[in-house]
Amino acid sequence: MADTAVAISSPSSFHVLKNLPKLSLPALAPVQVNIRTVSLRRNISGDFDFIVRRTQIPDKQGKLHAVAFVEPVKFRNGPPRPNDIRYGLLPGDQLLQINGTSIDVLSRNDLSTLMERCGSTIELTVRAAPELAELCERNELDRSAIGDSLMLPANAKYQANANTPEEERCWLIHKNGFTLARLLETLPDGRMKIKVMDLEMDVDVTDVDKANPSCLDRVKDLISLRYINETSVLHVLRQRYGSNLFYTYVGPRNIICLATEGPKTATTVSLFKGCRRQQIPPHIYSSAQQAYRALQMSGRNQCITLSGTSGSGKTMQLRNICRYFCEVAGWTKALSYDIISSALFVLESFGNCRTKSNGNSTRFLMMFSLSFDTVASLRNASIQTFLLEKTRVNRCVTDGKVFHVIRYFLQGADSELVAAFKQKNNDSYADCQKDWLKLLDTFTKLSFTEKEKAAVISILTAILHLIYAEATQSDAPRSQFIHMQHAQQAASLLGLEIEQLTSAVFRKNLSDTVSTNPVSRFSLSTRNQTGQEALNRFTACLYNELFDAIVRLLNRRLGEGGSVSSSTITIVDYPGSQFGSFSPDAVHPRNLNDLLYNYVNERFAELYYDVCFNEPVEMYKREQVEADVEQTQNSPHEICRLIDQRQQLSNCVDIELRSTEKRGLMCILDEEALFPGATDDSFLERIFVHLADSHLIRRGTNPLTFALRHGLDSSSVTYSVQGWIKAAQSDYTDSSLTSLLCKSNNLTVKTMFSPVTNPVAGNTTLKMRKATQTIKLDAAGVRVISGFFADFCFQLDCITSCIKRISGLHFVHCIRPLSTVDMHVRPDEFLNIQYVRNQLRYLSLVNSARAANQGFPEQIPYKYFRCRFQCLLKEQNTSSEYMDDRAISGKILEELGVFPHRYRLGLSQVLLRNDLLDELEERRELCLSGLIEHFQQVCRKYLAMKWLAKRRVQEIAIRCIQRNGRAYAKVREWHWWRLYIRVSPLLAATRCDRENREWEQKLDEKENKIQELRISKNRLEARVVELEQLLVIERGNAQSMNDALEREVEHRLQTEKQLLVLKQRFHDSKEDSPMSSSCSSHLRLDQSTHIDAKTVELQKEVAALKESDSVQRLRAQKAVQQLKDVENELRDLRAKNDILEKKYKNFDANLKTVKDNSAKERKERIKAEREREEAISNSERRFTELQNLKAENGELRQSVAKLRKELEELNEIKEGSIESEFGSLHKTKHSLEMKCAEQEEELNELTDRMKQLEQTVTRLEMAAERSRTERLRDLEAKDNEIDELRSQYQRRIRAFEEQVADLQDTNSSLVKQNRMLEGRTRDIDNYSVSFEASSTHYKRDLRKALALLRDTQRVLARERETSLSQSMICQLQEQLMDAEAAKLSAIRGRHSLESELAEVRAQLEAALTAKNSAEDRALVLFKEKSSALALVEEQDEQVRSLLKKYKAAVQQSAVDSIKIADQFEQMADMEKDKEKLREQLNDVSSALEYHQQHSVEKHKLLLAEQRIRDLEAKLELEISQKLRLEALMVKANDEVESLKDQIQELNSLRENDLNINRKIRRDTITLQEQLEDLRKREMDLAHKCKQVAVEHEKMEMEKQTLMRDLQCAEKRIDDLRKALSKDISDREDGSDDEDLFSIQNGSLTGMSRL
Repeated sequence: MADTAVAISSPSSFHVLKNLPKLSLPALAPVQVNIRTVSLRRNISGDFDFIVRRTQIPDKQGKLHAVAFVEPVKFRNGPPRPNDIRYGLLPGDQLLQINGTSIDVLSRNDLSTLMERCGSTIELTVRAAPELAELCERNELDRSAIGDSLMLPANAKYQANANTPEEERCWLIHKNGFTLARLLETLPDGRMKIKVMDLEMDVDVTDVDKANPSCLDRVKDLISLRYINETSVLHVLRQRYGSNLFYTYVGPRNIICLATEGPKTATTVSLFKGCRRQQIPPHIYSSAQQAYRALQMSGRNQCITLSGTSGSGKTMQLRNICRYFCEVAGWTKALSYDIISSALFVLESFGNCRTKSNGNSTRFLMMFSLSFDTVASLRNASIQTFLLEKTRVNRCVTDGKVFHVIRYFLQGADSELVAAFKQKNNDSYADCQKDWLKLLDTFTKLSFTEKEKAAVISILTAILHLIYAEATQSDAPRSQFIHMQHAQQAASLLGLEIEQLTSAVFRKNLSDTVSTNPVSRFSLSTRNQTGQEALNRFTACLYNELFDAIVRLLNRRLGEGGSVSSSTITIVDYPGSQFGSFSPDAVHPRNLNDLLYNYVNERFAELYYDVCFNEPVEMYKREQVEADVEQTQNSPHEICRLIDQRQQLSNCVDIELRSTEKRGLMCILDEEALFPGATDDSFLERIFVHLADSHLIRRGTNPLTFALRHGLDSSSVTYSVQGWIKAAQSDYTDSSLTSLLCKSNNLTVKTMFSPVTNPVAGNTTLKMRKATQTIKLDAAGVRVISGFFADFCFQLDCITSCIKRISGLHFVHCIRPLSTVDMHVRPDEFLNIQYVRNQLRYLSLVNSARAANQGFPEQIPYKYFRCRFQCLLKEQNTSSEYMDDRAISGKILEELGVFPHRYRLGLSQVLLRNDLLDELEERRELCLSGLIEHFQQVCRKYLAMKWLAKRRVQEIAIRCIQRNGRAYAKVREWHWWRLYIRVSPLLAATRCDRENREWEQKLDEKENKIQELRISKNRLEARVVELEQLLVIERGNAQSMNDALEREVEHRLQTEKQLLVLKQRFHDSKEDSPMSSSCSSHLRLDQSTHIDAKTVELQKEVAALKESDSVQRLRAQKAVQQLKDVENELRDLRAKNDILEKKYKNFDANLKTVKDNSAKERKERIKAEREREEAISNSERRFTELQNLKAENGELRQSVAKLRKELEELNEIKEGSIESEFGSLHKTKHSLEMKCAEQEEELNELTDRMKQLEQTVTRLEMAAERSRTERLRDLEAKDNEIDELRSQYQRRIRAFEEQVADLQDTNSSLVKQNRMLEGRTRDIDNYSVSFEASSTHYKRDLRKALALLRDTQRVLARERETSLSQSMICQLQEQLMDAEAAKLSAIRGRHSLESELAEVRAQLEAALTAKNSAEDRALVLFKEKSSALALVEEQDEQVRSLLKKYKAAVQQSAVDSIKIADQFEQMADMEKDKEKLREQLNDVSSALEYHQQHSVEKHKLLLAEQRIRDLEAKLELEISQKLRLEALMVKANDEVESLKDQIQELNSLRENDLNINRKIRRDTITLQEQLEDLRKREMDLAHKCKQVAVEHEKMEMEKQTLMRDLQCAEKRIDDLRKALSKDISDREDGSDDEDLFSIQNGSLTGMSRL
């Protein structure tokens, strides 16, 4: 298919001065390349914790150059911290130097040796990756180069441009792009005076755009620009692209991508993980992170739509997004990126092809859905596809523009498969072979069975055979295959008979039944197709079915992660637009497929327009909020309705009204394809009959061509309608080919397509196809397939409606920097301004940025806003709890000092500017950081306490195990104990086996029930979907019927009124004379000629007015935009002014408080200085004391020395006489030494004190405020403790006082009794003394009294002891209770430990059994070893016997050699005799003597050679024996090592058996829990099934009611038709004059034309 030229709308006519050759694009801002030096140390393992990766990357011209990347081994998630940037490595850093040595010339080995030679430290010079340029360290010296990493040299022109004042900067638009100019004066009549390149000129207002300050040249978000216009946006994109910053934000949910390749490092994902939008720079990963964060926070589905022209990198960005989600949310490993990448490779192989603008152009629309569970982890994925161009499979194979899989198959498959096609190997043969092998490996990786792979290959081979078979050019029913061998081969591969295939291809006999076959469009239009066309259509449909089957198999593999999904993220990828490519080939126009691709792009542009403009306006109206959102002059709705507008008066009775109704281009195509005798010329004429008044379409210069204005009237594309009528006649093979393949004799093909006919198979592709099949039922029950474009449009409507239902829509706009022509013609240019400008206009990015800047793109419900940002309130009063969420939200924003123009309070949610939400998030993080740290401390404390308690329990358990081990060591040798140990595990194992079998049986039953319920659920869901579709169709038909009835009633009333008017006119005309009619006819002719001349003049004036109107509109639009920008600036300045005024009002109070605080600080400083001086004086005094003590110590030492000398002298003089004096001197010496040591200690203490005082003096100033606060806190705490202690001690004192009072009372009573008794005893003593001699009676009384006294004294002592011991008894009782509680806890612990001991014993028994089994295995292996050794010995004996035989043979050969030697000696004797006889010969005597003296005898030589041979044989024998022995030694060593390995394996098996036993126990517990969960799920499923059944009944009831309404409507229509027919017949019968009929008909046609 040849590519076509595209007419690009050129800018307005430029002034002569504006086409100067000096005018060029502005210079790039000079920036410094972000290069830093990092020093690293070796770790414990001996390396530097980084890896070096060498690769080759292309530059902007496409040339490859080698670079080395150095990346850290471990890196934290999130954006890099300042210390990471300054002192560490970042992912994607490019290595430049190692220890000052450049690595550009070094090889891999030289680089490794250089790193090994480094010592303990290494110094690396690195350059940051382009993705991290905005995160790296900012340069404070050059404000214009903040955060950039430019790979281009600086330009000197930038300094000249930077001298222009910011207020006078503007952009002059010219044919090469734009140039910075200086605004001098604004002239009247829409002119401006500017200065550019030292020249002054007058230009139109439309050719000048306002320029932003230079500090915004590389702003990361376009809505942050002060003046948002096309030129400023292009300047920002160009500056960022020149700095290798390929991504730019356009509001909160849009991003512009200029990258043509993916990120160079996969570790860049970790930098974006878990970050907010303001924390990370613009990147494709940031857009994915934003969607993932929205999914985590809201739990709602998200959608990422990729838009752009063909070749802009949409498919690559889809892979990058999938990679990010797999890295961030793939911790469950349910779905890896390798599987997704493999699935995408398969889809690209079957759905992509080569074009002139792109080597891997997508030819299908795809919705790639990633499903996440409740914790936002990636579980599974699904793919929904729509193949837009299936006829490409019929293209010529040699041109290379077929689908990739065709090229792979023909160039890389086995020779047996492609031998029949006779393909020549070209330059890409090796690449195609590799890709074919990769495709087969990918099938295996994606769990394709061998049968499925064989089915795919067989269908693909059959398609190629059908293409090579070809067909005759006669009518299809009479056509046959030209190459019957290919046709037979295709039939055998498809499992069909050749007659069955022929009838299916040419005669459309695809099914057995005739009543259910849809009515063919060819039979309706009486137009036959040729055999080759029928064959092409059949192969295209067969390839489409193969593509759908591939998608089903891919969904089966991608959905293995589980069916539990809470929310999804859908990525939409579709073919890029085919306009705006600057193709130089202007001869060949575009075809129907190109129109479909462009229409798909226009529909998605319409979706983006609705999201950016229409939906916000509707939301502002709902919330009753005033927002000035600027609407654009053009919208994609015009071109979309021009193409797909449907007919609304299809049921209208008036044919003329129905024919004059406007309809879309493709609807006209469907109608023409149905009408008999329609041609491409008639189709083109009908287009301009209905659409001639539109400015978006015009006739082409060539015949059968027309031009459409795509991309918001930015690009003109020429289309040729040749062959469109035949292409639009869709065949019913699309829906009935699957049933034919299901009847195939080839089981692989049959099983591959059987899921399509199964209603239970609930894959996404089937659902999508069912939802898009538009089937209408007429009264006779015959199916009629809708038109070609109706099916296509219905499919696209379904996709766009699915996208609109998703709450979170994110757009990634891929812009291609250079066109195909620029790559070949101007390879040095890195950005084509005009090409990028057209793409910006087509995508409406500038207008959407203005709308986001003027509106409020962030919407948050009041409840969520209050819950999230209420922590920012400084004082939370109790009254705020009773306030509504709206009031609290407004209060939060007011207290934070947010400008009123930055937010709006709607009815249900808060509307915020783009940057306001980021500011609120940052403030919230600062507010919650302290609270989170405290919470972390509490959590760590709690975990530490839990760990300590667990450790204590472990220690107790270890002691118990040790004690139990000792007990076990005592009973280990007991025979009964051994028997018990061996038997008890077997019993437990048998019980476990039985239980496991029972549980497995129950589990199988439950799974079968669940599978049945799932099947029934899927069946019911499929039925519900079909009923919903039928319900929608019936509702649409009923609505159309009602509309038709209303239109018929209105039309009838209008016709009646017109009839009355005409009757009145007819009666009036009868009264006039025929002369007046002739005069009036002449006057009418004169007037008509005059009117025609005037109409020509008026048309010229209208054209001129239109041109001036368009110019004035552009001027007005620019003026309005500039005015709004100025209003925004004014609003910001007013807000800042209000803040400054508020600050000025509070300035005096703040100044006073600051002065008071400064005075307090001065006082505290003076006090601290005084304390410092006092401390210094104290330290000086202590120092002087210390010096004095040192002097005294020196004197004492001198005195000690003197005393020692004296003592020595005394010892010399009086050694034995004065021992007492010596002892005293010794004591004094000892005491002096003790004093000296004490003084030295005091000296050390004083020095330490002095140092401490000096430290305290330095700390006093810093710790003044801290000490005060701590003192206050300590005093408060101490006061509280003192108060508590006081209360406690007062309570105790009161209790003690009460006890003392009781004891005093008891003592006083006892003392009184004692005194009384003592008085009595005295009296008795007196009496006893006086009457002792007289009588013994008193003595007895005295004894009794004394006994009573002793008894009372004992009683008193006991009472005293009992009164003191009661408290002791209470204490003992309490201790007894505590002991009993401890006893109970100890018993419980004992029971738990006993249970644990039982478990340990069971484990030990299992270990012993495993050990015994291992020993048995070892014995078996030992027996095998002994048998093997026996075999080796037998072989050794055989070898010995062979050696003996060999030695005997050698000896025999030696004997034979001896015999031969004897024979040689005899021969020598004979020769001697012969020589003696020849002595007579005198002629040879001298020669004979010479030979006898100088030669060796022959037999000696032979003997020596024989001996040499024997020695060589013996040597070879010894060498062979030595080699054999060495081989035996090697075998023996190998056997020993193998035995050791077997022993180790047995040990590992024993450990594995133990682990398996443990796992089995755990698994049983988990199975029990899973069974309980399954029971609950079963109940839930049963309940859901009941609900579905109830809903199904409701739907059937609604269907019955709708059917009744439909029948009533049809009856009403029939009655109306009958009534209308009766009225018309009555009028025809009642009229007698034929002239009256002619006049009435003429008037009616005139009225209808009007």
